[in-house]
This record gives sequence, structure tokens and C-alpha cells, in this order.
Amino acid sequence: MPFTVLGDEGPDHHWFWHLLLAPISGGELTLDRVRWVTVIAGAAVFPAVYGILRLLHVPYAALFTLIALAAGFALPFRYFMARTQTLAIVLLLLACVALLRRWRLGLAVLAFIFMQAYHGAVALGVIVACFAAWDWVLNRRFDFWRSEEHTSEL
Repeated sequence: MPFTVLGDEGPDHHWFWHLLLAPISGGELTLDRVRWVTVIAGAAVFPAVYGILRLLHVPYAALFTLIALAAGFALPFRYFMARTQTLAIVLLLLACVALLRRWRLGLAVLAFIFMQAYHGAVALGVIVACFAAWDWVLNRRFDFWRSEEHTSEL
């Protein structure tokens, strides 16, 4: 971890993210390989978000992907910093899919991966709380356990 804020000291609280990047770096961390990791990880977030929006049947998914990922001045630059937040965006969107489709096991797996990959995983709790509030307003209950046959329109 010589290129992280922790240097060679301390625990790796993004260990799963680093594990995902290990095949790209080839195990040896040189500046050239860090550059490749940065480019590949940063570029992967755009097609991942587009694919998730298509899965959710969002109209004009390409336009919404562009707007969502380039909405702020500094936001696009952050994707090309080989930071875990690029993975966090994808995991949050996948969690939204799991909530809408009521995939209990999928949400549990995503929560585990999120906790192992990013210290900001508390954001997942906010998404689940918003979903619970939405479900309560719409149905007057939080019915995450209902079967998928009732959610086929999603």
C-alpha cells in the first residue's frame, strides 16, 4: 500500500477493493501499473452505471449516466484517482436494484462486499432507509419480504 494514505502502516480498510485491483497491477506495485489501475477502474464505472440503469429500464440511460457521473465540476476527476468511491457508486446502484427487485440474498451479499471494500458503507443504510420510507408511503408497510412475482413490473 505504498501509494495509499496509510503508506506501509495501519490496516487496509479497503482490502476488498485492493484485492479486486490486484490482477490489474500484477502483484507488483509500480507507478506504471498504478496508472493502468487508475484508468481501468475509473473507466469501468461509466459502463457499469449505464448497464444498471438499463437493467432498471431508465429511459435515456446513456444521457442519465452522463449527467449523473459528470454533474459536478470535481466529480469526474475523482473517478480517475483509483479510489474505492468508484466501486461504491456501482454498489449503491446495485443495492437499489436489489431493493426494488426484493432480492434479499443479493442485498446481503452487496452489504458484505460494501463493508469489506469501503469505509463509507454507511451510505447503504441511507439507501435502505429511503427505500423503507418510500415503501411505507406507497404501501403503508415495509414489505421487503414479498416474493418477486409481485414485483415483475420493476
